[in-house]
Amino acid sequence: SSYQCQDLIKAIPCIHSSNDIVYLGSHDQFIHAIHIEENLSKCIWKYGLNSSCASSPQLSLDNEYLYVATLNGNIFAFKSNDGILLWKQSLNKPIFSTIVIWKDKFILIGCVDEKLYCLSCDDGEQKWTFSTNGPIFSSPCLFNNTLFIGCHDQYLYAIDLS
Repeated sequence: SSYQCQDLIKAIPCIHSSNDIVYLGSHDQFIHAIHIEENLSKCIWKYGLNSSCASSPQLSLDNEYLYVATLNGNIFAFKSNDGILLWKQSLNKPIFSTIVIWKDKFILIGCVDEKLYCLSCDDGEQKWTFSTNGPIFSSPCLFNNTLFIGCHDQYLYAIDLS
């Protein structure tokens, strides 16, 4: 079985295992929520992002919320079950990085504007930034309370979050 978007899919989908929904962003400028049990034929919901999505969507730890970043620099938060938009935050530069959720309270994400951002999961409010000397295209990786991120300035950064 298969599900067809109207343009390229470049990011890894994420799966809500308890309700059998796979979420994927596409260059068709939509986030799609597809029911797995229906042979991928049933789109539960989709939302127009007004930009392509090159990074993977990310579910909150409780699977209740879905976070999506786009190439025009927007980050969206949705209710995962019905696609209701909760908030949208703009970083104003392309985002290729996949979101990391920290403590189920914060979004950590790199941007091509040479910054790593920490945003509130509740409302998208910017909590802090970490500046580098080059664009960030890679996705962060969290280990204990240390966030690792690679950068086009040829450095791997280890950021202590404690």
